[in-house]
Amino acid sequence: MERWYRTLKLFLAKHPARSLRELQRHLDDFAHYYNEVRPHRACARRTPSERYGAREKAVPPVSRPSPHYRVRRDVVDPHGKVSLRYKGTMLHLNVGYAHRGQRVILHIVDEHVRVLPNAYKLVGEATLNPAQSYQPVRRAK
Repeated sequence: MERWYRTLKLFLAKHPARSLRELQRHLDDFAHYYNEVRPHRACARRTPSERYGAREKAVPPVSRPSPHYRVRRDVVDPHGKVSLRYKGTMLHLNVGYAHRGQRVILHIVDEHVRVLPNAYKLVGEATLNPAQSYQPVRRAK
């Protein structure tokens, strides 16, 4: 940048301005000449705009949408099922008759659900499929 300022000062010394408008015109002319017309030794005798145009541009990385997390507390119904809304569809998780009336915690991350009767013991897991109403729960061993 120091070299650029030196070149700019020499240019402005040769082209004195009588008004702000004229000074702005001189600055614009200098920037155009420096970047678009004058080849640079440091740029292999090409202009800075040619070098800039030839470079590969940085693009933002392709990012995956962040997962949707939620935790739900529910009670298993008399038929051993828990209802859950997923993508606008009511689904029913088959937790099992052994858990009827029991309070459960559902840990939901996108389409993956973990069913826990308390914070430490896993009942089972399910991968939600909105195409079917009743969802099987794989029992924990």
